[in-house]
Amino acid sequence: VHNFTLRNSVFRDSFIAPWFTISGPEASASGNKNILIENNIFGTGVNYGNPGRYNGRQYARWESIDLAWCQNVSNGVFAYDNVTYRFNSGSRSAGLAVLFSESGCQGKIRNVRAYGNIGLRNRCDPLVEYRYNVYSNSGRCHSTDVALGRGSFPFYVKDTDAPHPGDFRLRGRRAAPDNRVPARLGCPRTDRTGKPRPRKGFCDAGAFER
Repeated sequence: VHNFTLRNSVFRDSFIAPWFTISGPEASASGNKNILIENNIFGTGVNYGNPGRYNGRQYARWESIDLAWCQNVSNGVFAYDNVTYRFNSGSRSAGLAVLFSESGCQGKIRNVRAYGNIGLRNRCDPLVEYRYNVYSNSGRCHSTDVALGRGSFPFYVKDTDAPHPGDFRLRGRRAAPDNRVPARLGCPRTDRTGKPRPRKGFCDAGAFER
C-alpha cells in the first residue's frame, strides 16, 4: 500500500480491524509507504476466532489498526515507511497494535508515528514514535501520554462494546487530558464533524474537537 489515507470513517462490529500486512511477493517487494490514518472511529472488534458468537456480539479483539508481518519484507525494503496514526477515537478496548521489535523488524521501519489518539494502549514499541495519546488503560508509551484507566475514562457517553452504535464524542468541557496536542505536530484541518482545528495552538485528542 502506497500513498493511502483513511479518514473520517467508522468501524463497528468488524471481525478484524483494518490491517496493513506484508504477505505476498508483491507486498514483500514494495512494503507500505506514505499512509495517513486520522479522524476515524474504531469500535471494539468481534472475535473472529469464534465466529459462531457474531450474532451474540462477542467482543474480544483489541486492534483498531494492526501493522503486521514486517519481518517478511524483502531485504533493502522498508516494511512501513512514513506511517502516521493520529487523532483517532478507539473504544475502551481497541487501539493501535504494533509488534515490530518482537518480530525482528529493526532496520525495516522508518518514521512511524502515533499521536493525539484516544483508546486502548496495546503495549509500546520502541520503533514507533508516540506522543500525546490518551489511554483507557494503565501505562504510557511516552511522557506526554496520559493513562486514565477504564474506570475513569470520561470521553464517551456510550461505548461500542455492545450491539448498539456508540457515541465517541468528547463530553463536558475542554480538559487537560485531551486538549493538549500541539499543532506543531500536525493536526487535521477539521475534526470528524467539520469543526476547525487547531484552536489556540492545540488540538483535542481523538476524532472530535470540543
